[in-house]
Amino acid sequence: MAKQLSIYLFGGNSKIGNSILNGVIDRYSDYSIRTVLIKRTKQKNPTDSDVLIVNNYSEALDILNIKKDVINVFILSFGVLRPEDKNIEFIDNLKFHLSINTYETFRIVKKIIMSENYDELHIVSSILADFERPTLKSYSMSKMYMNELVEKLISSKNKEKVFIWKPAFVDSNLNKDRTSSFLKTNSGEIRKYIVKNKIGGTHYIPFYSRYLTFLAKKISFVTNFIDKKSDNY
Repeated sequence: MAKQLSIYLFGGNSKIGNSILNGVIDRYSDYSIRTVLIKRTKQKNPTDSDVLIVNNYSEALDILNIKKDVINVFILSFGVLRPEDKNIEFIDNLKFHLSINTYETFRIVKKIIMSENYDELHIVSSILADFERPTLKSYSMSKMYMNELVEKLISSKNKEKVFIWKPAFVDSNLNKDRTSSFLKTNSGEIRKYIVKNKIGGTHYIPFYSRYLTFLAKKISFVTNFIDKKSDNY
């Protein structure tokens, strides 16, 4: 009998999340796999996965029947993105992003890690967690704070099981009506990175974006160039 694997995707409509899910499936191709898509909106298209509709993602762990005798993989790929707007107070936009991108993500991560009933935990962040773009400042800050909080939960005991993914721009619903610049990725590339990287840590997609974000942190010209090139992340 094939070994059992359960994959729980928080943010079932997420393009990045589904790319990670497919990459995990590729890695565990010889397992018997069950997938659960956790969403806040009703299913639009048929799927082979189980679907759980919730009011907020934090409540999902109290509803799911997570077994201890199988391989459990969790993928957190949900969030909100709203550019800075002169008609919206910055503090209001920051609260908007923090509530979902930072605090709700952190609450779920903490519950999963404390339960110790997981074999892999994948958290979708962004390259914008590394530097602040003026037009997306509150979004960038929410991702940065989320990373800082999550990293406090990582120890020598779990560091190989916790994956933090920092993709560049992906053409997705989150980036609807936004155009890409020179720094971007896609579903196929993300899927390949998941297959290739089997040990936890912080992973950039594409890998060279790590160096560009380092420059952006150090040299404001780079940040301004990216911001003016397009409002895409």
